[in-house]
Amino acid sequence: MKWNQIRYMFIAIIMFTLVMPTYSFAEEAQGETGVVYDETEVVQEVIHLINEHSIYESDLNRMIDAAIDGISYYGTDDPYISYYSPSEEVGVVGTKAYYSGNYTDAGFDFSYNDEGEIFVSYIYEQSVANGKLQVGDTIKKINDIDVTSEEVAVGEISVFSMIYDNVEGELVTVVVEREGKEVEVELIISSYYVPTVMGLMADSQTAYIKLHEFNDKTGTEFKEVLSNLQKQGMKSLILDLRDNSGGYVDQMQEVAKNLMKDKVIMYEVDNKGNMEAVKLDGGTDAEFPITVLTNYNTASASEILAAALQDHEIATIVGEQTYGKAAIQNGYDLSNGGVLYLTTHKYLTPDKHDIDNYGITPDIAASSEADQIIAALQHAGVSKVEVEFTSYLETKINGIPSYYTSHYVEQDNTFYVPSSLLLTLLSAEVEWLDEKNNLLKYVINDTVLSFSYDNGEVMYDEGDFETYIAVDAIAKKIDGFEWKKDKNFFTIQYEAK
Repeated sequence: MKWNQIRYMFIAIIMFTLVMPTYSFAEEAQGETGVVYDETEVVQEVIHLINEHSIYESDLNRMIDAAIDGISYYGTDDPYISYYSPSEEVGVVGTKAYYSGNYTDAGFDFSYNDEGEIFVSYIYEQSVANGKLQVGDTIKKINDIDVTSEEVAVGEISVFSMIYDNVEGELVTVVVEREGKEVEVELIISSYYVPTVMGLMADSQTAYIKLHEFNDKTGTEFKEVLSNLQKQGMKSLILDLRDNSGGYVDQMQEVAKNLMKDKVIMYEVDNKGNMEAVKLDGGTDAEFPITVLTNYNTASASEILAAALQDHEIATIVGEQTYGKAAIQNGYDLSNGGVLYLTTHKYLTPDKHDIDNYGITPDIAASSEADQIIAALQHAGVSKVEVEFTSYLETKINGIPSYYTSHYVEQDNTFYVPSSLLLTLLSAEVEWLDEKNNLLKYVINDTVLSFSYDNGEVMYDEGDFETYIAVDAIAKKIDGFEWKKDKNFFTIQYEAK
């Protein structure tokens, strides 16, 4: 690039800083030698020396991008500051599309049963697969490739890629076994939308709503889902904010208006320490109890909502300490076409708690995903809890998806379930391990129940450091406990008396 072009582009950047004094960085500084210099002149000097004397190719845009990156990452204490160059801004738009819930793939999820067969575990409602595939279909071939082939087994061919790595208009042929017959299904790939809000009835009176994120449709979606659940007889609500990393704060406020009216949702504090209350304009006070699920990945806008519900004593929080991101970023367009995102405000909860880098402490602590769901159901008053193991990674608890790491185990025609899961399900405690008699003892409602290692009621898996209890032994000793097994699913159920 010729020097006059370099001067033109750099002068444009300098002019931008002059007309936008908030961003001005042309300040005098004193070096180690005591000489006062202008930083902008030093930057121009470096660019000039590189272009005049370096034997290597250089690019002004790359140099400017690198300089802005350096200012952003090394010149501030802002952990969330980020700069997107003009070329990267296209990627930002793509990311926004991704997080808005738009996908382009075959439109279904798969899992593995105990025999290692691949089956359809979930179908997305607005996808091309809906109405053509059925949950439980055993997948035999994809695009004429046998999914049980050695190439698939050793990873040379990826089932994941065949289902999810597709382009608009591509034809994907799936052969499935359904009720003993092979069925061939043709799927022409098209984009589909996955709503950010999902709801279901966990029992006849308890509703469950999962909020994945806050995009520009979330407020409307939440209102529609909540209304539908209320028509189904909802008397209490479990609101799942786990793994919700945030999103648009205005949409979070729209969600909050369905649960509280005219209340302070948070306090904003700017870079000068000025504090301003952010109050909901209208809304409706919830006339039903609310249980909120959180984990470490609950962050930003979802933390604002959880904290407001807790501070106003509208909800009980169950789960883990949240992430602790009480900071708000704003994006600023730069004259070179790039965008600079930086933290401009922090927020405090309605009770003026600063949760940045600390998070929200749950009212009821529960560690694993399954434990959290069961604890929330029990707190909400659900008496019958059903745990359905659909694959090694996934379970469903009263229809609520959970990715519980410890699965059931089959050994010598006996089925075992994790003791840690049972403790939560049965509201039990381990009193002691009777090493003399090789017994594991549970305490349920002041009743002590013993399970023996010697007769196969208890087993220990050294691989996952988990103790397992035989379901037959549980069913014999505990009223209200049942289990069943079919080809793709293994289910346990407990109804508290």
